[in-house]
Amino acid sequence: MNLIIGIVVATQISDFESADPDLPDVNSTSDEDASTWDEDADSTQQEVPTRIDAGSPGVQMVGAVTSVEGSAKVVALTFSSGPDPAYTPQILDVLDRHGVPATFCVIGEQVRDHPELVRRISDEGHTLCNQGLTQDAGLNHREDVEIRAEIEGGRDAIQAAAPGVGVPYFRAPAGAFSAEVNDVAEANDHTPLGWSIDPRDWEQPGAAAIVDTVLDEVNPGDIVVLHDGGGDRSDTVAALASLISELQNEGYEIVVL
Repeated sequence: MNLIIGIVVATQISDFESADPDLPDVNSTSDEDASTWDEDADSTQQEVPTRIDAGSPGVQMVGAVTSVEGSAKVVALTFSSGPDPAYTPQILDVLDRHGVPATFCVIGEQVRDHPELVRRISDEGHTLCNQGLTQDAGLNHREDVEIRAEIEGGRDAIQAAAPGVGVPYFRAPAGAFSAEVNDVAEANDHTPLGWSIDPRDWEQPGAAAIVDTVLDEVNPGDIVVLHDGGGDRSDTVAALASLISELQNEGYEIVVL
């Protein structure tokens, strides 16, 4: 009996430790740190997957929107952790060439550094989403005053960069939603915005894996989370045109919420 209990406990620990590194965890490294670690690893020991297991283990999206309303064959593309001066313009260029909209969840501190990118996102018809001032992945564990500082700080940075622009959504970093987080977001006229497909592009699995994972998982109304900041996003840029074309070939219309 003790042996069986030990196996079960060990399995649960293993499952927890394999969770999304972007999840709030005092022992986790940042997305950018993880990218650096991958680059330093011995490339002969790494396999390039053709797809990966989609999803964000442990993320429950408490009270957040995770699908597009209605039953039409639509899908929404969202980008998190930007804006980034290297990757956001490339992503905007691809979206423009294909004539499709997206939602960009932006970090207040990065908005302050690159206000011109926020204005371009808005000017080109995309939707803006507040992702907080500092991308605090443990936001759901903070006191009310800290939650308000994060959300209102991100909101103020966006408004300073692009006065008068609408910001209808708030995305908690790492999906760290809670009733308290959602209440503060809604008090600032933000709808909490989650996702239903995470191809884990932050793991840099290669463009083909990102595309194949989304296509394997997609259903009408899904919201896909991708990233235009927070690390090396060259795989995401490389995947985007093919992803758009393949979704359209399967009859999906790409929409904003």
